Amino acid sequence: MQLAAAPVRADRSRYPLAVHLVLRRDDSILLLWRHNTGYRDGHYALPAGMVEDGESALAAMIRETREETGLVLASAHLQQALTMHRFARDGHGAGIDFFFLAEDVAGEPFNAEPEKCDALAFFPANRLPDPLVPYHAAALAAIARGERYTEFGWTG
Repeated sequence: MQLAAAPVRADRSRYPLAVHLVLRRDDSILLLWRHNTGYRDGHYALPAGMVEDGESALAAMIRETREETGLVLASAHLQQALTMHRFARDGHGAGIDFFFLAEDVAGEPFNAEPEKCDALAFFPANRLPDPLVPYHAAALAAIARGERYTEFGWTG
């Protein structure tokens, strides 16, 4: 017996899904310097991107990692570290973010998208650069505390 997918109600909003890579080497984390993207240009950020239609979050993380850093990961390299329900008051609305942790990855990351990124480098986790995309900073702090779920941008 096959189950049919439930129809999507037109009055329900669709939440964009995004994936973010927390690539650790020793006690450092890989960050990119954003430019020409239209979102948080002039900020440090984790490698990240949107989940495309028909794509799983894990597949999106593998694709985005390759597109942005040149690293070829397998699902075995990635561990789901945090889920964030985020609300942005800058016109980007609400969404769900998945943060994946990768350690002991072979190869050297490089700037595979120079049109969107000026540079990438590893930074000590206890001395992250400024400015860092605010919700990335919040996510990294939550991961350091051992949290698996957090919210950002919502007011009580």
